[in-house]
Amino acid sequence: MGDPKKKAPAGKSKKPATDDERVSWKILRVKRRIKAGYYDRPEVREDILDLLLEAFMNGKR
Repeated sequence: MGDPKKKAPAGKSKKPATDDERVSWKILRVKRRIKAGYYDRPEVREDILDLLLEAFMNGKR
């Protein structure tokens, strides 16, 4: 296995080396999607509400 901190080949992204890098990458992806209007679509909003409701109900048990 190669070192994850090395540069990735052209056209491929390197893998995050730490959990903090993974989390920050996910946050940046969500921010890009918000700016692009991805979450403004009705079917996506419905999925988000379903997931939030499920998470809330599982937390109440």
